[in-house]
Amino acid sequence: MSEFLQLVVLSVVAHSGAQAAHVAAKAAGETDQSHIIAGTERGTPLCVVAGVSPGGPPVGTQLYVKPPCVWPSRPPAGTSPFPRSPLLNGVTVLENATAIPHYGADTWYPAEDRYGNLYSGFDDGTVDNITVGSACTRAPGKCREKIYGFHTGSAVVSGDSWKSLSVQAVGGAIYEDGLPMQGRYTCANAVINGTWWVGTYGLAVGDGACEAGTGVLQFCEMGPFIGFRTSIDGGSTWAEPANPTNGNELNVSNPLFAEVPGQAIKFGAPHVVDHGPENIHSPDVHNSLYMVANGCWNEAPNSNCSWISGDGVYLARATGFSAAVPGSLNDPAVWQFFCGSLDTGGQHATPSPEEECWTHSIEQAKPILAWAGRVGTVTATWHPGLARYLIAVTTPTVLPSTVGPYDTWILESPSLTAGPFSLVAYMPRFGEQAYFVSFPSRFLQKGAGKEAILAFSANFACKTGGCTPNIGGAGYGANLLPIRFG
Repeated sequence: MSEFLQLVVLSVVAHSGAQAAHVAAKAAGETDQSHIIAGTERGTPLCVVAGVSPGGPPVGTQLYVKPPCVWPSRPPAGTSPFPRSPLLNGVTVLENATAIPHYGADTWYPAEDRYGNLYSGFDDGTVDNITVGSACTRAPGKCREKIYGFHTGSAVVSGDSWKSLSVQAVGGAIYEDGLPMQGRYTCANAVINGTWWVGTYGLAVGDGACEAGTGVLQFCEMGPFIGFRTSIDGGSTWAEPANPTNGNELNVSNPLFAEVPGQAIKFGAPHVVDHGPENIHSPDVHNSLYMVANGCWNEAPNSNCSWISGDGVYLARATGFSAAVPGSLNDPAVWQFFCGSLDTGGQHATPSPEEECWTHSIEQAKPILAWAGRVGTVTATWHPGLARYLIAVTTPTVLPSTVGPYDTWILESPSLTAGPFSLVAYMPRFGEQAYFVSFPSRFLQKGAGKEAILAFSANFACKTGGCTPNIGGAGYGANLLPIRFG
């Protein structure tokens, strides 16, 4: 999101008795040092990270980690609301990152089709000679001239190996009105049976505190999820989002989920849960499409509720939509929001699907997990061999800054609705400014293998915010980093 990013609200809530006890212990001021991974994995040394490693170089030192190495796992104050994972323990960086050539933009969230091609929207940069700027901070009249901003792009990535991918920008620069806010950015992304959906959300400058004294314009206020533009010809042409029932345009002031600017947003910058190519591993009989999003608990927007920070992760699903009717995903009637577990009198420790609460009212939505102030952009990927979701969250190292370093933390869970959620690693100053982190299912090691490719954008504001890159090969664009879970 270049110099015009905004924080997404996200955070994490416990779902098992053990996790509830852990949260209570944290509230009582207890410190759980068990999350600090101080050893090595298979004899691999710890990564030396400036400002993190004991006895290591101070913040601001130009130092790239030397793979293979285990990234130090150190939650703030040595504690987190989540118990340590018994299955996956820490993250080993296996080699430097590989950047996709000619992908000089961010918002890299790949969705896979049945042929192994990866689809994503993109913002604020140039991909394959197509340049877009997704913000417009000029006068409204100028913004509506469709010249000065509010443009997004669409990219198709292909190749046999993650180390030799190529990208094609399709459909040109697409104007999508972001008024009355100052940004409109891509997010949720899916492709099924030849239909491609790209969602967008709004952003605003807000209170400006996330600039952190730099004087560089930033988006500090999260706006609503607007809906999906759709294509049935591989992205060559697009239909803008509209309610299929009444034909009304979906925009910032009339969004799909009925959240509006000026409210604390629950479904900020949602992302489709990666259930494999074309949603093949959807967990229910309806082949529902699931989305996770970051949300805020405050009554009003603020810089701790932006595109990269917040309080809770929320879950939605679309049931009854059809790829043959692309606009059906813009029908509010197909969407439900997770609202907790129904009261079963304590009969079951883990609720069955019949005991889950789902609602069409976003006001009744409840987070699936929470960590106040430490949840930013979130993604979730199903790993069939491990029978676990891999959940990646990014948040500022120091709130409310969106321009400094970021922390990335990873959870695993057998279920998004029932948990339990366990901490794999909390990686401070990862990148130092890696964001939009995900684990594309195409690159997961087969079976129960613990190797994966971590995809991310990076370093959009290091020059203005003072962060220092620390992963070799990574830059502003689409990056792929080979890792192994301990």
